[in-house]
Order: sequence, then C-alpha cells, then structure tokens
Amino acid sequence: MDAPFLLEDMGYGAMREREVWWLCPECGAAWRATVDARRAGAACPVCGHATAGTPAA
Repeated sequence: MDAPFLLEDMGYGAMREREVWWLCPECGAAWRATVDARRAGAACPVCGHATAGTPAA
C-alpha cells in the first residue's frame, strides 16, 4: 500500500483482533499489536510515541 493506512480505515470487522506490524513515525521501530490495542492507545514500545503510525508493509 502506497498511501498512509489509518486506524479509521480498519473499521471494527474481523481485522480488529488481528495482530499486524506497526511502524512508529517518530523512531522507526516496528512492532506487532492488534488493531484493538492500537485503538485503545497502545504506544510504540521503544519511544512511547502514541500516534497511530502505519502498519508496516
């Protein structure tokens, strides 16, 4: 996917409990978390940046 992928794009379907890779826009760290966890405010485990960022490609 070329465009930024936002949490709002994920909706509340079957994908919400799926674990995906996230990429922090601040420090560049990648980590796995569910969509629900990110919607609930789970932050980057490296720098603590809480903005959603994008799922890693």
